[in-house]
Amino acid sequence: MSVLIAFLMARATPYPDGNFLYAAGRCLDIGPPTGPIAWGLEKSECTSLSKLDAELNRTYQIKMKSLSAKDRILLRDSERAWLSGMNDGCGLGDDAKIVDGATADCFTAEVRKRIEQLRR
Repeated sequence: MSVLIAFLMARATPYPDGNFLYAAGRCLDIGPPTGPIAWGLEKSECTSLSKLDAELNRTYQIKMKSLSAKDRILLRDSERAWLSGMNDGCGLGDDAKIVDGATADCFTAEVRKRIEQLRR
């Protein structure tokens, strides 16, 4: 059974040409795979994550400018709590690196929801 799982995992390359990871607002080239399992994002998907993250930042900054000093503190604390929850919920952990499609999809969905919340 473990041989079958190893074979399937070796064939499970979600992005055959994907060699990027998304971290800290940037797409980073992780180079070609060095083993039988290749993980990484396609360049276009990584770029989409970067644009979405930039949109979240712009929306947050616009919202901050419209608030009183007290409300800015509340929003900042709310954003920190949201970010921590999103990282945990999407399995990003403390390093917040995205290298696979499932994590990218989770990040995308959660960031879109947050942008809509901030626009209200």
